[in-house]
Amino acid sequence: MTWIDLAPVRVTSKDVLDSIYRGYIAGIRRQSLDSELRFCRQKAVAGNLGQPDFAWLCNVLLTTRSLASVGKGYLMPRGLGALEAYGRVKSYAMRIAQILFVDRLVKHGFHEAVDAGSFASTINEIADKIKDRAIHNRGPIEDDEARFFAVLFVFQLVFDRKFVPDHDIVSCHRGGSGRHRVISDWARAIAYLKYTNTAVVDAPGELRNLCYEITTGWSRGIDIETWNKLNDSYYSGKSMATGKKNVFAAHYDVILERMLPQFAMSKILLAERIIKDLKRLCRPVRVVDIGAGSGAMAINLLMAAHEAGLPAGRIQYLGLEPCRSMINKFKSNFKSKAHCPPPAGWEVRPGSLERAIDALPPSDGRPTWACFSYCLHHCFHKSVELFFTSPEVQSSFSRIYALDVVAEHGWLKPFYTWVDCESPENFDNVAIHGPWRVVDVWNHPSDPIAATAVTNAWCSCRILEP
Repeated sequence: MTWIDLAPVRVTSKDVLDSIYRGYIAGIRRQSLDSELRFCRQKAVAGNLGQPDFAWLCNVLLTTRSLASVGKGYLMPRGLGALEAYGRVKSYAMRIAQILFVDRLVKHGFHEAVDAGSFASTINEIADKIKDRAIHNRGPIEDDEARFFAVLFVFQLVFDRKFVPDHDIVSCHRGGSGRHRVISDWARAIAYLKYTNTAVVDAPGELRNLCYEITTGWSRGIDIETWNKLNDSYYSGKSMATGKKNVFAAHYDVILERMLPQFAMSKILLAERIIKDLKRLCRPVRVVDIGAGSGAMAINLLMAAHEAGLPAGRIQYLGLEPCRSMINKFKSNFKSKAHCPPPAGWEVRPGSLERAIDALPPSDGRPTWACFSYCLHHCFHKSVELFFTSPEVQSSFSRIYALDVVAEHGWLKPFYTWVDCESPENFDNVAIHGPWRVVDVWNHPSDPIAATAVTNAWCSCRILEP
């Protein structure tokens, strides 16, 4: 049974070549791993990958990771620095995710979702363009490899047209009223979760292991300095795979919440919960948003406060973000989405999980709450462990709100967003809490998907107290 709408969609080569994926297409060239992946790409286009193939791909990724720390072997040229070496590991992980994306869609009959009258000519035209680009980039590829990439990008564009609208699913009303709107496309936009959720149930162990390594296991042995540089490179630099700006970095604030609308909705629910708890407390609170990005949680807190009739002055918002490019977007992102400037004193400043305590202003007697909004899985694993076991952290924060993706749907990323599989992430982090008492607040979405599913939720919210 498939959960995908297979009604045919017409896609032209121009549609694909002008899409947000044009940077990937422009940067395609042969890489050292491509000869290894070639037979798997051929099988993926036919939907014929099996358990031995998943196990083999997992072994290739593990071997590449093991070579990253010593810089040797034909997959990892000698003399590469740690950043370049682990960057290649993530690049390889993304290229393997592309194979899984195509294979699973073919298995679910997705070729039927592409207009049959235009499919063959579109694939041939894109494949020719890809071969030309690979020659231009001094890394020519074979015909079957160009065809794989053509199928990949056609499938991706059709996937987006079925599930990703060209407008915000969740948005704020103008004038800072505090209300948000969820448009009628909501059910369609999250329908792909039902498709990916089937992998929780029916994926063989070899495929689960491979997805885990792509999204989490790849980082074993990495040091914190390299981890932080990879994060900074990902969000402000070029894709390790193409040398071009990656999709999420180039279009982060525009498309992320359209691609993942439950991401936006769950942040609103978290902000509403924080404001509800703040009203009950009847006193001002400092909220420290760790891993603030470009300030999405600040916007949601202001909107929720307005909706609840709570003065913004009751909240002292401080966002901590290690990536300078994200910090620089705070004011413009706030004005664009909230239609007003940030309240006086609200800011996002340089800071990180490791130095969260150092970044805190002097205590003025008000309670201090920490907030993680889809940040924990981006943090260095050991730092997360140290944070939640630190006595100083326990004495500095009276409460921690932790919103993050459910681990299983973290490792399912290759099936719905391979473009983000270059991102440095570790989904083991979301379960860490140390000695803190954990209260599970909600899961979202909570609608039943399959009776045998491990979990119906894409994300979960927890409150941690000393």
